[in-house]
Amino acid sequence: MLGRIGRVGAAAAGVVAIGVGTIHFTHRPASDIRKLQEERLGTKNPTPIVFPSELHVKWPVFAVNELGDWVQNRGIRLFRPASKENLRLLDELAAYLPDRELANMREGLRLADEESDPVRGDAPISSFLYSFVIKEALTARLQVEQEYAKYKEELDHTELAPRIIITGQPRTGSTFLHFLLAQDPNARHLSAWEQSKPLPMPTSETYYTDPRIGEMEEMYMKMEMFVENIVERMRRCHDNDKGKLEEEILLHLHCLLFLLFDPRKSKFMDWLTKPNPEAYQYIRRFLVLSQKFHPPRKHWVLKTPLHGIYFDNLLEEFGRDDKTVVVVTHRDPVNVVPSFAQLAAVNSILVCRDAMSGKDCTFVKEDFGKFVVKFCHDIVTRIEEGRQKYQGPAKIIDVEFSDIVKDPLGTVRRIYAEAGMDFSPEAEDAVKAYITRNAEERKRKRQGGNFNPTNNDDYGVDVDYIKTLFADYREAHGYAK
Repeated sequence: MLGRIGRVGAAAAGVVAIGVGTIHFTHRPASDIRKLQEERLGTKNPTPIVFPSELHVKWPVFAVNELGDWVQNRGIRLFRPASKENLRLLDELAAYLPDRELANMREGLRLADEESDPVRGDAPISSFLYSFVIKEALTARLQVEQEYAKYKEELDHTELAPRIIITGQPRTGSTFLHFLLAQDPNARHLSAWEQSKPLPMPTSETYYTDPRIGEMEEMYMKMEMFVENIVERMRRCHDNDKGKLEEEILLHLHCLLFLLFDPRKSKFMDWLTKPNPEAYQYIRRFLVLSQKFHPPRKHWVLKTPLHGIYFDNLLEEFGRDDKTVVVVTHRDPVNVVPSFAQLAAVNSILVCRDAMSGKDCTFVKEDFGKFVVKFCHDIVTRIEEGRQKYQGPAKIIDVEFSDIVKDPLGTVRRIYAEAGMDFSPEAEDAVKAYITRNAEERKRKRQGGNFNPTNNDDYGVDVDYIKTLFADYREAHGYAK
């Protein structure tokens, strides 16, 4: 997501750089952020979380923050999620969305705007990022709805191809499994570029040569203009191929469901984690529209842990027939939480004013760890509750992280067998080849030591608290032994 704002960030930073010689900037001191956190938490001297030491925030970040602070000190809010442009896009979407969904999106935008106000301590660049990402998402959503409307009569009666949908807690091997299943030539996956820039809809003939692929790769690399070593760190934390295969979390973003791993934004996160059937109706519309131009040979492969938060909505929309297979990945939360806390922190580094100083209290140990624990627990709880209520024909398959790691090919075979799907020799060869490539890449990452170290204390993660909260889940899966 950060890569998409590279050009805009450079432009904003340039404005500041031009004026450095003539404008006196008043940067909000770290003590102000600490005071705000003390008031919010009711505690003295909260402790900042620790970011990976190899990351270095670069001058464009400080420049945008200086500009925002200078303007804010004159009573003007320079960047905001509920910008005139974003409100205009929502107004245009009113022609395509039901009143309930439109009202819900307006409420989410209002809360995002309210809780990212600089007077609450947010760095101006974070509001800038939110505003830009929301604009991109609403623009994409409007394009999709307009395109769907052209073929509405046909698409409303089009059957969605069979689908394998992966979900579960983050850091449970779901990304590796997603890549494995996507190797099957009969499978169709989504990419970051087609979700971010959906028009023109890619066709089967253009999908692997579309110029948007290169554009997305370039934007991905531009993350480095904000944070040095961020690309390599993300590669270590999370398997990726620069957006050629991407989870459909970007479609959630089209509905303004964007994750903010920030305990201070409790109202927005409460809104985001509410049931949202309209979001899943939209995801189906997107898939049906997409397969009109580039259909899978046989089936879709989809994945995001966020489906766990909306597990009821997922089953309501996609579990109405026997063509859905939901794969739920599992891992001991004692291992999941610290790994996910690090990933969440790295993804949120630009929300801070000076993350690497050791003094910035934007994220503090007193509640960051518990915030991550709650998110993971909500996923586990909602999946279990949803399964108990669900009476439909979709298959639900459980997969352990240890099985994915120890026997990835065997895990894929088992999924196909339990799903009643054909695992062709061509698919098996492709999966084997990917396993080899992935092993080589992981070996490269590990050269020189632990390639993704985590430390519970860095993020305020309390293992005893995790064991207590997840006691039933850990007992059921044999993790408590």
